[in-house]
Amino acid sequence: MKKSILFAMFLGGLFAANAQATGQTELKVKLNPVQSIVVNDDKVVLDYVTQENYALGVSETKNNHLTVFSTGKFKVKVKADANLTDGNGKSIALDDPATAIKIHATQGTVGANSPLVAFSGSEISLSTTDQVIGGSDTAGVGGINVKYTGAGSDAYVNLLNNGTATTLTTNVTYSIVAE
Repeated sequence: MKKSILFAMFLGGLFAANAQATGQTELKVKLNPVQSIVVNDDKVVLDYVTQENYALGVSETKNNHLTVFSTGKFKVKVKADANLTDGNGKSIALDDPATAIKIHATQGTVGANSPLVAFSGSEISLSTTDQVIGGSDTAGVGGINVKYTGAGSDAYVNLLNNGTATTLTTNVTYSIVAE
């Protein structure tokens, strides 16, 4: 009898060990719109060192100067915080076509094979008002090349302080906006 009871307990334990319970959970994946922009080089210098520079202007291209990420259509905007100034009374008025600084954005890359899908850029004259320099109708990640061009036609020859080298500065702010 003891053996029968022990055997019954053993069988009951086997069945209890193999019994299964189930439960469910709801899985949700929530996708939110995200845009980000990073300026990859914090200094741009347009250096006028020859007579030809003053006559023809100077430009500097920063490849992949901006890196953008967007989960949808977007535009990239740029503006200067203020006119270019040297802190001693000399300045370049950004709204004067003769002394304007041009900014031209074009498609760049990020990583070995990651172009930003269909980025379309344009050239603008830098001002203290937000201006669109390009955008994309698709989501993606990528780099944007930016070419900065200073005026020619001797537009800056009278801006030297007592014949010494003069540096005029402003901060340039880029932003990304969902469309």
